[in-house]
Amino acid sequence: STQRHQLQLDKGGRITGKVIDSQYTGIPNCSVFLKENTPNNFSAAFQVLSNREGEFIMNHVPIGIYRIDYSKQKERFGMNLNPNAQVIEVGEGDELNITLGGQSEQGLASISARIEGEAVYMMAMLTNGVGMPAKQMQIKNSKFEMNAIPPGSYTLMVVSMTGNMLKRTVELKADETLEIVFETPKTKLIAKVVDSQGQPVSMMQALLMN
Repeated sequence: STQRHQLQLDKGGRITGKVIDSQYTGIPNCSVFLKENTPNNFSAAFQVLSNREGEFIMNHVPIGIYRIDYSKQKERFGMNLNPNAQVIEVGEGDELNITLGGQSEQGLASISARIEGEAVYMMAMLTNGVGMPAKQMQIKNSKFEMNAIPPGSYTLMVVSMTGNMLKRTVELKADETLEIVFETPKTKLIAKVVDSQGQPVSMMQALLMN
């Protein structure tokens, strides 16, 4: 929900609000972020943490139309591409008061995932039973989360910078967080030692050459 007031600021508008759970209790240390309301935009224009009571403040927000969303992780592991994120318009001198979460989280599920291994993975996608994307996000490191997912059967995919893909079929239940660990296959290094003519040499010969 959003409430709008006028106030005097040096520049732009101000956003205040609170992140609450399904019991309307404030959630501390949530990452709250704004991104411009453009397709496939992962870049956060603003990002703050909620306090002990779940409250947050964003000052001097430039005029524009944004999507506002939140993550229950203190560190934002990836910017969710969430088509259901609330859209807000910030005008010069506006003060918006916004509530995030609450009833919107009742009956929904979450995923908390970790990738183990040396490969660098950059994208995660969750597709439904007919292959349509339900969630998509960039991965900033080896951990990521997806929130506010309707219960059901899905396929979770992560894609590496080299194009390798890991898949996992998951069953999500209401009001639960599913923890997933992806283990990436180990890379084998196959090499041989050659002399100045390009001919293979034994390990003992290689040591004598040095």
